[in-house]
Amino acid sequence: MNHQLVFVAVMWLCSGYAVLRGGGPERASAALMLISANVSELVLSPATFSASRFSHLEAGVFVVDLIDYAASLLIMLRAERFWTIWMSALFGVELLAHLLAIPGLPSLNLTYAILERIWGYPLVLLPAIGAWRHRQRLKTYGADRSWSVSSSQ
Repeated sequence: MNHQLVFVAVMWLCSGYAVLRGGGPERASAALMLISANVSELVLSPATFSASRFSHLEAGVFVVDLIDYAASLLIMLRAERFWTIWMSALFGVELLAHLLAIPGLPSLNLTYAILERIWGYPLVLLPAIGAWRHRQRLKTYGADRSWSVSSSQ
C-alpha cells in the first residue's frame, strides 16, 4: 500500500477522533492538520513530483509550515494542554528543516526529505492522544478546562 495513503488514513482517523471526542484544543489542532495537509498538496511545485523534489526549497510548503507553526503557537499559548507544547516544537523543527534547501548550501536532499516528512505521524497522533487524555480527565474529574483564562480578563 502506498505510504501516502496510509498517512492520509491515519490523519483522518486521528483527526476524526480528536474532533468527536476532544476538547477545543484537540478540535482546533485536528482542523489545523487537515487544512494544512490539503493546502500543502495544492502549493507543491510541478518539480515536486520528479526525482529532484528535495533539491530546492518548496516555497509554498514553507509558507504553509510557517502558518502552521504560528497557529500551533497560538493554540499552545491558550490551551490547558501539555501536548500542545510538543506539537509546536515538532512544527518548529519541520519549519527549520526548510533551511537545508537554501541555495548555496551543500546538497542535503535526503536529510531535507527526512526532516520534512518524519514529523507527520507524531503531529497527527498528538491531537488524538490529547482527546483520549481529555476523555480520561472528564471521566475522573467530571470537567476538563480546555482553554486558559487570560490574565488581562
